[in-house]
Amino acid sequence: MALGAATGRSRRASSSHGGRRPRRGWRARRAATSPTSGEGRRTARRPRLMLLGGCGRIGTAAAVHLMKKAQGPLEVILAGRDRERGRAAVEEVKAEVDLKGLEHEISFRQVDWQEPGSHFDGIDGLLHTAGPFDGEPTVLRAALQERIPVYVDVADPMSYLDAAEAMEQKAKETETMALCSAGAFPGFSNVLAMECAQRLRDAGSTELEDLNFSYFTAGLGGSGPVNLLITNLGFGDPVPVWRQGRYAPRMAAGSEMREVDFFLDESDPAFDAVGTREVWSWPFPEAGTVPRRLKIRG
Repeated sequence: MALGAATGRSRRASSSHGGRRPRRGWRARRAATSPTSGEGRRTARRPRLMLLGGCGRIGTAAAVHLMKKAQGPLEVILAGRDRERGRAAVEEVKAEVDLKGLEHEISFRQVDWQEPGSHFDGIDGLLHTAGPFDGEPTVLRAALQERIPVYVDVADPMSYLDAAEAMEQKAKETETMALCSAGAFPGFSNVLAMECAQRLRDAGSTELEDLNFSYFTAGLGGSGPVNLLITNLGFGDPVPVWRQGRYAPRMAAGSEMREVDFFLDESDPAFDAVGTREVWSWPFPEAGTVPRRLKIRG
């Protein structure tokens, strides 16, 4: 769960967490509504979606959600490196979804996300969850090259997002709608922060001065080893911070311990469920991207 809150005390924008991570998103021109192949040809087949990292916890959960919520038949491809895990993931999704009633198709395709090659030909939508996203946006670049209409990932490093945003013109040229960091935090947390800022404006505030993100996660959802790797990488990244209206990142990951009340008052169910927790600074990008969009001065 993510919580974004605007405060009037800290005179800074920062991020912290008291658990493990499960938008800064940019959007290019909307893709054509009809399914297309990699070369842009219209087809009559059902939409073909590839979930890169589809054998993991996020991938299988996303597959189940998409197939249950779709308004028509889908062809879903779970993509990953390990065939055995792929077969198991397909069976896991089938157990959750009534394929006969919904007329979906699901399969596994062996793909190394670091060398995507021509695996994306004919794909209408690509969901990339194969982290960690510590490097260049290779998959996004390949998606643009193949002119995939819709691309979504759950990336979070600032360096990755800056490199992705630099591809916006290319995305417009290929008519790709690309959404980066579409997770819980970053992702939904950004939306909450923007909503809070808009409500302050509606209440008469002319500008947002300070912004702080603090998170508590109740568990890892079975993704312990991956989260451990991501955490170890995070200690080497600068924490996004804004001070006095200027971007001033600092090497402070895992430090600056403080306490946060994750409730409004004692009548709030979160008072008993979560309460007061210790949090520490961490390099989540929303503390760098949301203030940039809002042009905060604190």
